[in-house]
Amino acid sequence: MMAPKLIEAKPRSGRIGIVHLGLGAFHRAHQAVYLERYRQRSGDGEWGVCSANLRSSVGLVDGLRAAGQRYHVAEYADSDSVTLREIGVIEETLFSGRDDADEGMDSWGRDREALLARMASADTRVVTLTVTEKGYF
Repeated sequence: MMAPKLIEAKPRSGRIGIVHLGLGAFHRAHQAVYLERYRQRSGDGEWGVCSANLRSSVGLVDGLRAAGQRYHVAEYADSDSVTLREIGVIEETLFSGRDDADEGMDSWGRDREALLARMASADTRVVTLTVTEKGYF
């Protein structure tokens, strides 16, 4: 196997045009990757993403925050060629769900007001969501 090729994310733009409801693996492996590739090709920094975890795992939100909202995706062209793409299009992560420690509480996550403000912002042009099998109560 050859050494992996590394593609670094574009610098943070600080501009958020998309709010995505759901911070799961599907969003991180698909929508965020497509948006990062678009940003790398075009240089367009207007489509940064605010991703909100609505149900559980405050740990995922905190982990991404600690990593500067960046992570890597491995893209295999074949069994010998891999590209590690750094994803940096997620500019902000929020938690508005209940974590296991919050069971029975009447209040919802710590970032709920920030999420509502972000969704109502004039800068937000698109709100998207992911519904997978875990999304059904």
